[in-house]
Amino acid sequence: MPSAHDIRQPQDVRQPTTLTRVRQVSINNKVGEKPTGPAALVALALHANIAEALGGVADLASTRSSGPSDEPLPALASDARVRAIAPELFMRVRSIINISERSFVASLALQPGMKMSNFSMIPTAGRSGAYFFLSPCQHYMLKTMSRTDLRTLQAILPAYAEHLSANPHSLLPRYVAIFQLSLSKDSLHARRTLYFVCMTNVFSGLHDIQIKYDLKGSTRGRRASLRERAKGSHAILKDNDWIADGHRLATGGILSHGIPPPGTPPPGTP
Repeated sequence: MPSAHDIRQPQDVRQPTTLTRVRQVSINNKVGEKPTGPAALVALALHANIAEALGGVADLASTRSSGPSDEPLPALASDARVRAIAPELFMRVRSIINISERSFVASLALQPGMKMSNFSMIPTAGRSGAYFFLSPCQHYMLKTMSRTDLRTLQAILPAYAEHLSANPHSLLPRYVAIFQLSLSKDSLHARRTLYFVCMTNVFSGLHDIQIKYDLKGSTRGRRASLRERAKGSHAILKDNDWIADGHRLATGGILSHGIPPPGTPPPGTP
């Protein structure tokens, strides 16, 4: 999961307040680019149908409407179907971390009258072939997941919700929804089902982020290339860079530690 070094304001990490209004994100923290090609079609199909998928649990009117002009959406969007997976459990997770259903749908739904998605896209370097979108407000990330990852997350979801309930300041990622996107055969020349996990975006705070790290808890092959480091403030560094740079994670006194070396005994061990 991406992690920010400059987490000097603990409220940005703790998911503190109910998102009844869409708060602004620092312009320097905004990422992504406009989707193009097949990614733009997938973004539109997902974006145009999310509100309807959440309608059964959110009690909100669908924004799939074609808008004042009454012009239909492109066939890809109108023929696609989006289904929310485990909606009741994820609704509970959102409640635990103080995300209101109204603001959640408003953040993800395509606005009436729009014929193109305004999701942003983060390029995935092509290695995994994944789609990685951000909501227009940049508070949520949607990334494709494999069927194996889907089954794993579904299996741990009840325990995950219990953990967040008992540990509201947990540093675990906030998984807030899973969507199944079914595309018609004619849309991308083959019928295709994609699964998207929706997460809160740790970079959506009000305060500028100076350094970004992608931490996975491993040191094997986890060092940014010289080419990546040459990007300066736009570079995404990795675990070995974090260790070499001597940074520590500060979370307002709840937890403050670096990555312990292998073999370090747990606290309190004689």
